[in-house]
Amino acid sequence: MRMTEQQVRDHQKKNNLKCALDKVVEVPKSTEKYKEGKEAELNALVCTDLRRRGYYVLVSRTDKASTIRKGHPDLTVMYQGKVCCIELKVNKGVVSKHQMECIEALNRAGIPTAICWSFNEAVKFATINLDQELLWK
Repeated sequence: MRMTEQQVRDHQKKNNLKCALDKVVEVPKSTEKYKEGKEAELNALVCTDLRRRGYYVLVSRTDKASTIRKGHPDLTVMYQGKVCCIELKVNKGVVSKHQMECIEALNRAGIPTAICWSFNEAVKFATINLDQELLWK
């Protein structure tokens, strides 16, 4: 069930959350921990924001052996029958051979997939590919 704009705003206010309907803005300097090279913090920030917007986010595990294809992007994001994948990198992060092969295979399969180097880039990519109504200018 899709909520109306007012219902979303009321829910966000009630739960003391920044409104999911607000346009994508620059991340405050205080939350830019990921610029120090901490991909896990960037991953957490992006996941939190995308879930707040109502997207279903699957996160590839990094703490133990994965059960999915080697090189699969960090995030698989779904919304209303659409899907996209995001590989998150920070600072001097390197895209591995397996990651490039997987990204190319996903793109050939028609799944929008990107390597994103910042919070804003990741959120904008997901929003543009899944629900342009949430990307207000």
